[in-house]
Amino acid sequence: MTELPYIDFVHEEGRALAVAARRDMRAPVPSCPDWTVFELVEHTGYVHRHITERLRRQNTEEGRPDVEEPPSDDEGLLAWYSSGLNALEDLLTSTPRDAPRWTWWPPDNTAGFWRRRMAQETAVHRWDAENATGSARPIDPELAADGVAEFLDIHVPAEESLYEGPAGTVHLHRTDGDGEWVVSLTPGQIPHATEGHEKGDAAIRGGGSDLLLLTWRRKAPEDLEILGDRDLVKALWDYWANAGI
Repeated sequence: MTELPYIDFVHEEGRALAVAARRDMRAPVPSCPDWTVFELVEHTGYVHRHITERLRRQNTEEGRPDVEEPPSDDEGLLAWYSSGLNALEDLLTSTPRDAPRWTWWPPDNTAGFWRRRMAQETAVHRWDAENATGSARPIDPELAADGVAEFLDIHVPAEESLYEGPAGTVHLHRTDGDGEWVVSLTPGQIPHATEGHEKGDAAIRGGGSDLLLLTWRRKAPEDLEILGDRDLVKALWDYWANAGI
């Protein structure tokens, strides 16, 4: 499978976030309760700088790197954010994909993990910024489908919270391209997902962007098409929300 151009997405989504933020740095962010756009930019900038420092370390040690504190004024923060984004792009580009680096997902302790993670992180927060200050564009459908796979294959298994709702299966069906997953729900276990077409007790259908935004709780199940057992869909949604993924 050909890898997506993650660094290009970091570049495009990162700059679009700054454009959206500049419209109103004090606007509340509906998808990130208690945050303003200023705080969203600050958070994303911190993430970018932390990963840049991890890439610079050239090892797999876990330690949390120190980063430069952001300015407290709007223009200063945007300049700090842009500088950090540029540094991240440079390190992602110059560091070989298979170079050993620390990640929180031991099956993939390589720089390539962070290419994918930063593309996904930046795209979702770009959507947050645009949603807060105007009209949010959908996330690129191929990047979004890749993000759904990342969420189900990496983020959910990395959690310690166990599912305690009703048993069953939920089929996630992308409607604007390839991408189908079946999430198996068993009380007392972490939900397990497999890729492929299979009838479930419930189904959620939507474009790649909507499915990704659903997994990250930017959209609710009722914003997409639901078939079958709605209580099971709600139980899965509640698990994702309460686990704090």
